[in-house]
Amino acid sequence: MTSFAVESSERRRAFRFAISHQSRLRLTLEGAAGGEDIDSVMLTDISQQGLMAAGAGHLVPGAQILLEIPLVGWREVEVVWIAENRAGCRFTEPLSFDELRLAAASNERLALEFPSLGADIAQLPELSRSAKDDEDDADIDDAPGSQPWLLPVGLLVLALIAAIGFMIAY
Repeated sequence: MTSFAVESSERRRAFRFAISHQSRLRLTLEGAAGGEDIDSVMLTDISQQGLMAAGAGHLVPGAQILLEIPLVGWREVEVVWIAENRAGCRFTEPLSFDELRLAAASNERLALEFPSLGADIAQLPELSRSAKDDEDDADIDDAPGSQPWLLPVGLLVLALIAAIGFMIAY
């Protein structure tokens, strides 16, 4: 078993969405033209700060890679740990709530179990605010970034509504 320990101060703290999404990753090797594509990476969970990918056991901690996030695009991540065939990665620049919402909405597991729920999530109003609003309300704790529970609760409510609709239909 190949694994590398992560110090407790580095352990994840953010809420993570369980996803199942086939993705591509590109190694950002110095001097390599365009990098190397690897098509067999499966994203298994995602948060604003990072993600876990299966099929990436050949990577090493500290490696800088470009990873294609569903509905978001290519993002730079650093491999933090490796265990068996899984890699834990941290985004160089964290995802915004809107980017996380889009990535969670593209979830293949979600699409199989609740076909319309992903589309409903994608239609939720954007959570980002303008820079001027942030300056005006800098000392107010109402900003979306200060309420990390808001997105998971909204998704849970939508999932419950979809489940009830599914039970009524069948």
